[in-house]
Amino acid sequence: MKLDKLKKENIKVIKHNFNLLTASGINGTNVVKMINDIENKRYNIVGYGSLLNKTDAQRTFSNIKSFTPGRLHGWERIFNLKSDYAYLNVRKNPNISIDVSVINISAEGMIKFIMRELYYNIIDVKLEDGKKAKMVVSPLVSSKTVPSLCYVGLCIEGMKSIGSVDKFLDESKTNFGTLREWLTELDIVSYMKHRTHLSR
Repeated sequence: MKLDKLKKENIKVIKHNFNLLTASGINGTNVVKMINDIENKRYNIVGYGSLLNKTDAQRTFSNIKSFTPGRLHGWERIFNLKSDYAYLNVRKNPNISIDVSVINISAEGMIKFIMRELYYNIIDVKLEDGKKAKMVVSPLVSSKTVPSLCYVGLCIEGMKSIGSVDKFLDESKTNFGTLREWLTELDIVSYMKHRTHLSR
């Protein structure tokens, strides 16, 4: 069966790189469990970062059945995923609803989703319209790193067809205020020096 073969192939990769993943803060045992738990059915996943961008989603998933706007209550975006740069994560906030993409993918696509988002845990959420979906949230956070401008641009481009770009700028948090505040006050020279240092 194609799905079982794909599961075995990806679990083998995880086990082969288990020590490296652990050193990076990734729970390999949890990843294996998530892969094993995938059923042979279609899944809805929530995109709140780069997966707001349909082109980016299509690079990962070859069999997208639908890609539609949605609303998610009780969560807010924050650029705090621990990496060289801060990528988007979410945290609970009962006073916030955010615009998201809702992407319908195959079981094989779900495995690709897990492997793409190794730094995240996958949880179940319910959208404002009652639709159930899977969403990623990471415990690996940093209070010091800055967002990647290329990544921010990818997210904003996607948001143009999903919801309000202004809300995205004003409601997305960074370690230095809202995204709009950070962009307004950005010292591009210091930012580029940081980027050059990382590329060495």
